[in-house]
Amino acid sequence: EEGANLVGSGSTDQMFSTFGMTGVNFGSGWRSMAWVTYSLFLQSQNNSFISSLAVGKTFESISTSVIGGGGTFNSTHQGLGPVFFLQIQWTGKQSPVLL
Repeated sequence: EEGANLVGSGSTDQMFSTFGMTGVNFGSGWRSMAWVTYSLFLQSQNNSFISSLAVGKTFESISTSVIGGGGTFNSTHQGLGPVFFLQIQWTGKQSPVLL
């Protein structure tokens, strides 16, 4: 399973996955969010746990958002290690409103 980076035991294995997320909007385009995800294949007992914290800023004058953060990842296939991410999104010009 590519989302949790886990291998099940054939087509009959079932995955249980749960996550929690919270966030705060600070105003002026700033926001922060945190989340955790736990996934478990029931038959093979392969599991993973991800925890992350991110901070984002929207620059409306140039139609751009930047989100970056980090956290940890741990699974039965890979030991505990850091994860980092950065996303830059440019939305371009606003489309005309259609009736």
